[in-house]
Amino acid sequence: MLARLIDIPKSTVCGRLRPLYSVLDVPETGKDESPVRLLHPSFRDFLLDKERCTDRRICIDEEKAHGDLFMSCLNIMSKHLHRDMCNLRLPGALISEVENELIENYLPLDVQYACRYWVSHLRRSKVKLCDNDQVHSFLRGNFLYWLEALSLIGKISDGVLMVRSLESMLNPKSEANHDLRMMVYDQKRFVLNNISIIKIAPLQIYCSSVLFSPKRSIIRSQFRDQIPCWIKNIPEVQEDWSPSLQTLEGGFGPVNAVAFSPDGQLIAIASKDKRVFLWDSTTGISQNTLKAILLP
Repeated sequence: MLARLIDIPKSTVCGRLRPLYSVLDVPETGKDESPVRLLHPSFRDFLLDKERCTDRRICIDEEKAHGDLFMSCLNIMSKHLHRDMCNLRLPGALISEVENELIENYLPLDVQYACRYWVSHLRRSKVKLCDNDQVHSFLRGNFLYWLEALSLIGKISDGVLMVRSLESMLNPKSEANHDLRMMVYDQKRFVLNNISIIKIAPLQIYCSSVLFSPKRSIIRSQFRDQIPCWIKNIPEVQEDWSPSLQTLEGGFGPVNAVAFSPDGQLIAIASKDKRVFLWDSTTGISQNTLKAILLP
């Protein structure tokens, strides 16, 4: 996986890792998909400290390294992501019915890594975002494919966090990223509004999710051609996103009480049937259901 991620021949990677076995946990031959791990975190600190690590061949510029990994992730996703990556075909195909082996075959670990961590590398690289840059171009052409991939690997809730992270990187007062900022805001509303269906049926992204997005939605405009041609009657939709960010749907019936956890990360909903539903307040994903135990 590492060789594919950084686009270096496997033999070169193995050769460079061989002298570092005393400080790295390197997978055995034949276990190439297993990660390379540090035996002690102090080695990382040493490599990043230019005053302590005086050998420029191994000293690492952290921001540049994250920038390089960010670009590698973007290139991998741009090459591999497309509509219906696992050839599910049916818009109603459920993720619960897709075998893990099929997903790993179409989405190898380097692609999964890129989908999950490209925003983290971008943030740590401290690259300034602006209109029509690499991030803008990628999201403009691949946003729905990226969400589909996250759904397939069971990480769609991470997508919400990553879109929010992207939004926080954009200066609301800068004209240099105005168009990108508007698009990321629209993408945040899109994924929050559709996460419940995308989580269970990834191909619904191209059907109901785009189809029922507001008329002025940037996503609707950019990906209108993804709506299946067999849908002849386009439903009437609202002009813009409503003030409501998200609706929690859990089949909990009448509600007796709602409370937030002290850190604001969870919402607890107590239903009349003596169950308590826990929801992630950021992603809107159900976390757990607690049932009351009635003592005799």
